[in-house]
Amino acid sequence: MGARHSVAGPCTHLDVSVAESRTAHAKVLAADLAGRPELVLLGGDFNATPDEPSMAAFVSPWLNPKKQGDNPGTIPAGEPRREIDFILIKPAEGVPVPMVTRYEDIEEKVASDHRPVVMEIVQPPKTS
Repeated sequence: MGARHSVAGPCTHLDVSVAESRTAHAKVLAADLAGRPELVLLGGDFNATPDEPSMAAFVSPWLNPKKQGDNPGTIPAGEPRREIDFILIKPAEGVPVPMVTRYEDIEEKVASDHRPVVMEIVQPPKTS
């Protein structure tokens, strides 16, 4: 029987219009969740591209894997030009970093103005 792992899976939708507010919220969120001992997968609409100041809040221990495929863009859904939707990983304490086996956006043009994002991970066994 496989090992059981605790996982926290919160989501967020950061401010779209005020960059300072988005950055302040990102800093509080990143620091609060980074203090949890279990694996944390934080997904959502960050309303920021990877190089914007609010995303700089998600540094070690946070991981922001690169999406697979030629275009990581998630908005607008019909012809994505910007990547603002992510699933970030904060590894659990005392276990190996999970391996990302799939991370991509899905071509869906009707359900939202954003493309959905999917991630599959595998937790390697703990080595002694």
